[in-house]
Amino acid sequence: MERLLSLLPPAQPVIVRYGMTTVFVLVCWLLEIGVQAQSGMIGLFLLMPAIFLASIIFDRGSGFYATILSAGLSITGLHLTNAWMLEHYLVPLLLFVLFGMGLAAAGEGMRTALKRAVAAERATTVMIQELNHRVRNNLSTVTSMLRLQMRLQTDEAARDAFNAAVGPSSGRCQRA
Repeated sequence: MERLLSLLPPAQPVIVRYGMTTVFVLVCWLLEIGVQAQSGMIGLFLLMPAIFLASIIFDRGSGFYATILSAGLSITGLHLTNAWMLEHYLVPLLLFVLFGMGLAAAGEGMRTALKRAVAAERATTVMIQELNHRVRNNLSTVTSMLRLQMRLQTDEAARDAFNAAVGPSSGRCQRA
């Protein structure tokens, strides 16, 4: 997850955000015009990636700007000059704008959720490392106490029991 977040750029100045958003929209709009020229079908679906990218990479405002710019380019690209054409495409265009606004808000929400998840993962890692360190310290304290008790024992069976409790890696304690 952290790698994915590192691919996203940090906060950018307004001119960069809106300039890049304009480039995204223009590229997608040119693709849309090409598809319309080849197929004869009018659709706005190829403009959605520009909205999604702008909202994920930058922020919700860039996504909203991409939606409005896409709708404006679509109106001019479809040559909606007479009232019949505008009336015919008004409902799909309004649905596109509503869906685009929702997509922009969801895209920024995804980026925010990703940031929170990465922060939580980092905090969890630190907590686990701290817990591991404390457990090792506690076990070291217990081992030291067992070794002290082992030194005080005169009975060989008791010393062997303490030695077994301390563990094989700690070595045998010699009698002083």
